[in-house]
Amino acid sequence: MTSGEHVVGNLAKQASQALTSRTARRNQIEQVAVACREHPGAIPDDVAFEEMTFHHTSAGVYLREFRMPAGSIIVGRVHKRPCLNVLMKGKLEAAMSEHEGNVVMEAPHIFESGPGEQKALAVLKDAILVTCHATNETDPDALVKLLSVADRQEYIEYRQEVLEDKS
Repeated sequence: MTSGEHVVGNLAKQASQALTSRTARRNQIEQVAVACREHPGAIPDDVAFEEMTFHHTSAGVYLREFRMPAGSIIVGRVHKRPCLNVLMKGKLEAAMSEHEGNVVMEAPHIFESGPGEQKALAVLKDAILVTCHATNETDPDALVKLLSVADRQEYIEYRQEVLEDKS
């Protein structure tokens, strides 16, 4: 085997492992979401969303503010588009579907979520997380549909529709 073949073989192996670990993370986040919904003390997603979420809009910008109490486990929706996230207060441990390992973040902290990203958050200290989106839409219900989907399967269907629209 030439050194070039060896390098290509190693890259292919690393890519395969990355895809497998990404799929495993996605599956783990979905399992956490199911466990949270089935927990006897769980607050239904729509109720929790309304109580914890505050909406801010300005010219071409939408900010979604989440106020999360310590001890909470929160699984977000799957992002359709990239956005910036600003942890303004508190401390979180985050498992993100498109990144390796868990990340502990303490405010102030800014990070990006790409398309297809879903986060499972363990709130270690009362936290305020703001997601920042480029859009002119101002209706909160329309924004949820515009910017996210409920789960990985809906995201796959959304991406397929986008590809079909482009062809």
